[in-house]
Amino acid sequence: MRVVALCGLVIMILLSGCASTSVIPVGNTTFPPLSHSEQVQIFQNEAEVHGEYTVLGMITHGRNATTIFQSATFSAEDLEAVKARARSIGANGVILDFVEPGGAYGEGLQVRAKAIRIMEHQSKK
Repeated sequence: MRVVALCGLVIMILLSGCASTSVIPVGNTTFPPLSHSEQVQIFQNEAEVHGEYTVLGMITHGRNATTIFQSATFSAEDLEAVKARARSIGANGVILDFVEPGGAYGEGLQVRAKAIRIMEHQSKK
């Protein structure tokens, strides 16, 4: 029975990848963290951002695939990890600068992005 349990644990470890997401704040402008329910917009480049924004931080995300069953595609879990880091410093947008396979054999994923705060302007009456 212990052998079966141990084999199951080993299989689970082999099928899981290791992911790491961090953010380095930049500049002097700070905002309180956003709640998990608040939306973070994703942009493929700076030209897609309409209006003024401030860069609050640089996000890096990396994931290693430990088996051939895992791909180096940018998954929903990867996206949520990047959004969570953006929210942690009050960013309501992310500009994806770099999303590429990573690791020694291209089996992982590397992401670099800017965490931004898009300014909402109130119209004057």
